[in-house]
Amino acid sequence: CTPTIGQDGIKVSDNIRIRKVTLQRVLDDISRFSTQATTPKELFDKVLWLLRDTTHYLAFAGFVARGDHIELVASKGWTEKLKSYVQRQPIAPDSPSLTGRTAYHRRQVVMAMKDYGLSPAVKAAINKLGGEYLVVTPLVDQERVVGVLTVINDRELTPADFEALRSICGQTATALSLELQGEAAAAKADEAVLYANIVARGMGDVVFLLNADKSQADSAVKMEKTMEPLMRSLNDNAPAGPVPLKDAVGIASSMARELAKAGHMRLNVRAAGLDDIEASPLLGFAVYEVLKNSVRHAASQSVDADIRLVRERSGACRLEISDNGPGI
Repeated sequence: CTPTIGQDGIKVSDNIRIRKVTLQRVLDDISRFSTQATTPKELFDKVLWLLRDTTHYLAFAGFVARGDHIELVASKGWTEKLKSYVQRQPIAPDSPSLTGRTAYHRRQVVMAMKDYGLSPAVKAAINKLGGEYLVVTPLVDQERVVGVLTVINDRELTPADFEALRSICGQTATALSLELQGEAAAAKADEAVLYANIVARGMGDVVFLLNADKSQADSAVKMEKTMEPLMRSLNDNAPAGPVPLKDAVGIASSMARELAKAGHMRLNVRAAGLDDIEASPLLGFAVYEVLKNSVRHAASQSVDADIRLVRERSGACRLEISDNGPGI
């Protein structure tokens, strides 16, 4: 609103500029975002800014489906505390959040906050925003759940609101699906390069073992065999599936011990908390590279390394490795 002032300095009137926003304009903008964004997060950021400017909802959150989990990638109006509660949730019928359950059942959930009793902490955080209604909508593109859009509002939605929201979610699902396809293609290319580099480094260690001592021939053969799954993945153009973390760390420790033995050293590895966790087999090779550095930079002939898993409150896991070396 811009006041109009007369010659005597007295306000005469208010000039009000009204922005005409139609649903079709919003859908066109979302479609345009899919060509401008380079990541799912960037796309959701643009979509949520648009919704904040053109709708009456209090707060928004955009989640992306990745494997068997749903991850928060963008939000508007949410507090840091509220975001921490739902950062990453399993897609399951018994998921601790409505987001995870909505993605599993592929059905929109509309809930009054007074009826939301599953998580008091989340309920309290939403109440602080002034929200009385929670609407969680799955983003489905060609029978595939690609994400979830959550809106918080201070009043019940009308039939027209629901119709508009469904159209917006449908367009967002299509745009998000394109971003995820691009992300997957880029990740596949990066992973192929990474696999090739790991194989090259591993084969270099095989050559080292063969040149170090003829008695290390068996160790070289064992190490070469650990490269076979990666080479198969490269040939098949398909990444290796997850493996038990305990097994991946066990193989990494065994490979590092063989390398230490070739240098007339001893490597002792203690691992804790790795049970019931699966990870990419590439993580095992990352552990191997760290243990290899422990051996190469050791201050004595005996190296002691500890590997432990720390579980974060958000549900993420952190792998920690320490040794008795000088530090590098």
